[in-house]
Amino acid sequence: MKRERREMVLKRILQLYSHDLQAVETVIERSLQSEVSLIYEVGKYLLLSGGKRIRPLLLLMVSELCRYRGDRRYQLAAVLEFIHTATLLHDDVIDNSYLRRGYPSANSRWGNEVSILVGDFLYAKAMDMALEDNDRRVLKEITDVTLAMTEGQILETRKLWDLTITEEEYYQIISRKTASLFAASCYIGGVLGESSPQELTALRHFGMNLGIAFQIVDDALDFMAQEDRLGKPVGRDLREGKITLPLILTLQKATHKEYRFIEKFTHAKEKTDDGFLHIVTILNRYNMLCRVLEEAKIYVDRAKQALQIFETSLMTKLLMELADYVVKREN
Repeated sequence: MKRERREMVLKRILQLYSHDLQAVETVIERSLQSEVSLIYEVGKYLLLSGGKRIRPLLLLMVSELCRYRGDRRYQLAAVLEFIHTATLLHDDVIDNSYLRRGYPSANSRWGNEVSILVGDFLYAKAMDMALEDNDRRVLKEITDVTLAMTEGQILETRKLWDLTITEEEYYQIISRKTASLFAASCYIGGVLGESSPQELTALRHFGMNLGIAFQIVDDALDFMAQEDRLGKPVGRDLREGKITLPLILTLQKATHKEYRFIEKFTHAKEKTDDGFLHIVTILNRYNMLCRVLEEAKIYVDRAKQALQIFETSLMTKLLMELADYVVKREN
């Protein structure tokens, strides 16, 4: 899939859902209102700063697949984006990040304390909005996914700088921290459409596998994307101590000298660009980035297979195209 076609896939889907996404934006802005003006200022800065809205888009698309076109989907899509944004605010504080989506991160502008508290506000607001929806299954899903994402963050924090992290531990982290929200987006879309238990299970599998693929690609891009397209410094994850799949697999094949170099880099007080580029050279020596992207494609294929329970339609085709875009994207 060439770059122009990749961009056209996402552009086409966004155009089809432009009205619905605008309705979600309206809910987001309205729900950010607070007597404390700083909450609105910080929340709007991050929430309206150009994210792809993949999670709300999944909910909108799946709810249409399941023949639901009512207004509940707008509020629940906003709930998902609030939860996602809250995790970004907290993550940037934990990681001491200074850039988000190509702009200064909230914590670099307003400080860690404000970022954490606004993140807490967004979590609480998401729960409040889910309560307003008054569907026990939705509220349970929102609660479960918030717990899972917190567990994922804790697991990741415990494994920072740990070169002995296993593939199993890596997948535990990304399944909870990233993929669980993708799964929840699809599950809630199915709940809105009164889907059968079998269909809800299939939708959860679709979202979970898609989310895993999304994070694998994200981790690969940290070693290979251009900074202006990625929206964050290339190599940021490794510099912050996150040992992701490309490096985990490389360490299994690395020579003693290569392993020692990587170990020295992770322990060094100053993480130089030259040092990072040498690590990229080691990864390329083992063709590891291509291997990781092939791994992501396996999960995309599993996601697409989960949709086989539904009759072939425009919506199933669009969801499969979105899945293919996830593994071929460049930012």
